[in-house]
Amino acid sequence: MFKKLSRNRAFSLIELSMTLVVIGVIIVGVAQGLDMSKKFKLSSARSLTAGSPAVSIKGLALWLDATSEKAFSDPDIANSSEVETWLDTNIQRELDKTNLTQTTSSKRPLYISDAINGLPSIKFDGINDNLSIANLPGYKILQPQEVTMFLVVETDPTVGDSIIIKCGEDDRFDASIPWASNGNIYFDFDITDGRAFYTPSASDAIYKPHIFSFIHRSNETSEMRMDGVSKLTETGLDHVMDTSASFDLFLGALDNSANNPWKGFIGELLIFNRGLTALEVSQMEAYLGQKWGIKTPL
Repeated sequence: MFKKLSRNRAFSLIELSMTLVVIGVIIVGVAQGLDMSKKFKLSSARSLTAGSPAVSIKGLALWLDATSEKAFSDPDIANSSEVETWLDTNIQRELDKTNLTQTTSSKRPLYISDAINGLPSIKFDGINDNLSIANLPGYKILQPQEVTMFLVVETDPTVGDSIIIKCGEDDRFDASIPWASNGNIYFDFDITDGRAFYTPSASDAIYKPHIFSFIHRSNETSEMRMDGVSKLTETGLDHVMDTSASFDLFLGALDNSANNPWKGFIGELLIFNRGLTALEVSQMEAYLGQKWGIKTPL
């Protein structure tokens, strides 16, 4: 009634079963290996952060670092989680933090565990994602004619006319990476008489991971740098900020109404309330380059 399986066919089924088992073991092994590699990369990044020059360079006002275990309320935040609050990890101001928040769920960026060169970063959707803090005392974030800002980002090629960060209103500083309709990268220390912009070339490849450094010094000079290389120095920018006023700071858009939203990943943001020296800037860029796998001259 029943046909016997041939010995060859039976043997083939056994071979197939064993092959599937072996493939399963290999897949599990590869997945575990990738997980170990990610954990090692994150551990290395955190070790570099602990020895960062930002720990000791005077005037650190804000430090947002997506790789830090202290950056979010849940130290084990899951991949693709909404970021309600990005916690300031500035150890120079342990009792005076500048945390950025978003109370509306649909406007929250996402935590991505494997983004900029394999490290955790925050993803802004270019639609309405943004984080902010209101009524930030001006003296905390800048001096009347000085500020320094470092950003580790990977901009999405489909970004529009966008503002990645803005602090203040008419009296303000902000940055665009880039303003898509003309391709320029802007750094404004006051939008009326303190505007500096750089037109990147094709070789700049601005849609890859980069370190952007923006410095405004009291000698009325703004400098814009990318990956440790100076791209622009603008002089005669004599605006004086009113640091006795309070500022609203937005990250990822011009405001909470989704005007000029930026699209891409932000890995790290540091703001100093003074114009850093050339040596201090180079030290910061070397640290960020080593940590994020971005080539710099040092």
